[in-house]
Amino acid sequence: MFTFVGSIPDKDDLIDKIEKAGGSVVTTLSKKVTHVITTYEDVTKAKLPQKLTNAMKQKLPILDPHFIGTYSL
Repeated sequence: MFTFVGSIPDKDDLIDKIEKAGGSVVTTLSKKVTHVITTYEDVTKAKLPQKLTNAMKQKLPILDPHFIGTYSL
């Protein structure tokens, strides 16, 4: 289960790819989420988005949207 943090380019296309591969996308961070997708810019902000901070505390894998966009799911 994936969630997005921040401003993701081509988000709808990424959601389609994830869902076509059998994954699911949710808007909130819960214990069911297994991966977070965000940009380098969001990770390097002086003040991280709360959702990203919580994901890091849970030690969730953080993926760049280009990984999903170019990887053949």
